[in-house]
Amino acid sequence: MKTSLSITLFLFFCFGFAQPKVTNFKDKYDEFDYYAEPSPNSDLTTFFKKHIDLSLLEKVKINYKEDYRKRLFLTFRIEDGKVKYIRTTAIYSELSQQFVEAFKKYDINKLNIEDLSALNMYSLQLTSWQDGKVILNCSQNAVVDRFPVFEGCESVPSYFKMAACIGKKVEDHVVKHITAKDIKNAKLIGVINLKPNIVFDEKGQVRYSTFKTASDSLNLTLRNMMKSFPQAIHPPTRNGNPTVLFHNYRAVLEVDDNGGSYTEDVIEENQSEFGLSSTNKFAMHFKKYLGKEELDYILKHVHQKAVFLTFNLDKKNRPINIATTVFRNEDINDKLVRAFKKFPDEALNIESPDVLNRYSIHLISNINGIKTFECSNKPSVGRPPVFAGCQKSKKYTDLTECLYAQVAGEIQRKFDVDLGKKTKLTGTIRILSRFKVNAKGDIVGVKIQSPNPFLSSEVETILKEMPKAISPGLLDGKPVSVPFSLPVVLEIEPNKPEEDPFKGLRKGM
Repeated sequence: MKTSLSITLFLFFCFGFAQPKVTNFKDKYDEFDYYAEPSPNSDLTTFFKKHIDLSLLEKVKINYKEDYRKRLFLTFRIEDGKVKYIRTTAIYSELSQQFVEAFKKYDINKLNIEDLSALNMYSLQLTSWQDGKVILNCSQNAVVDRFPVFEGCESVPSYFKMAACIGKKVEDHVVKHITAKDIKNAKLIGVINLKPNIVFDEKGQVRYSTFKTASDSLNLTLRNMMKSFPQAIHPPTRNGNPTVLFHNYRAVLEVDDNGGSYTEDVIEENQSEFGLSSTNKFAMHFKKYLGKEELDYILKHVHQKAVFLTFNLDKKNRPINIATTVFRNEDINDKLVRAFKKFPDEALNIESPDVLNRYSIHLISNINGIKTFECSNKPSVGRPPVFAGCQKSKKYTDLTECLYAQVAGEIQRKFDVDLGKKTKLTGTIRILSRFKVNAKGDIVGVKIQSPNPFLSSEVETILKEMPKAISPGLLDGKPVSVPFSLPVVLEIEPNKPEEDPFKGLRKGM
């Protein structure tokens, strides 16, 4: 077996907690506040009060339990002596953009930064949650974080290049210590996502690490392996004092058995676990009508983790509306659909066929880069939720269109069009709403993606107040939670706030 490892790194904004010489901290937020000294009367707070639209903060909702999500932060870096890469944690693009553009005009010398270096990440608090609302509560000082320095990384010139250097050290360590036995025990093949999350302590040693692969045994092996990771030459620091640093990576392990039997063993186990087969009636049908050359072509150009074929039935129980989940390759979709149309209708053996159902067959698996043509033993049966007014739908498409019409109509009836006046945005504005209809028929998990908190709050409130479905979605006869997405499209013209900006809704799922 040959193992090779390549690592791609993405740094996530995070806060560590420390035990520097100056004081002891009860938690990581206490440490951040010690250095940042946020205040509603700070110079930065006064500055933003003059440069952003404070009404945008009025409708910001805080639904998180975690303390750090109840605050809004801004980060930046220094490059060539200039402030670069300004980012905020705001989920509303209009609010975030206002903070970013305003901060570009701020004199950072007022933040008491002693060390202007490309090796640092600078953080500022912008807002906090107080008495049920968001208020400006900005830092008086910048919080300055720096990575630990490991042997071989001493000459690295910038913050993210230091992250990459540390990632290479992790890569080398895993490749050096992992064995063929470790991989075989995990029964994994191809490209394996590791997703390491490493905590460096005040001495520059690995205090804790986690990995998220598809195998618990491999995760434990990797965690134990990181206990012997070398100590840093210099520890991570916050404002010059040793600190604990939380750091997330994206890493992959590539495993190749050089054409041995290991690949077949992994595929066979996967088929058994998910009730799939490469020799059942569906698999043999597609292999017969597509042939090896076309099958090889399809497998080569499919990139999804799994490919499904879906269809409805007409009143004579014949498949209609046949499609696959290969949305971006019409050629592959057409090949699979044409082959399925040759499958005998009577051989589907669907119990209690119904025109309101949608049927699905698993066709292709992509497990860690290894693609196989393996099919369900029988079609799964799904039905969407039914809302009041949709009970008389006579076919699946009528039912789904009625569902979207009910939700869209509710938003259109109750949406406050005057909210367009509370944003400086103009033109086409898209608000993406995501929600689930749970197994009890309730609308839950509402998440709104919008450039403006007023608009998000309005759509969220309307969806949460909608009557529950008469019946929930079903999968193989059992109630299930069904996810939906619905884009809301507004048109706001400049200098014409009196006009109705609400233009309509587009359905999507």
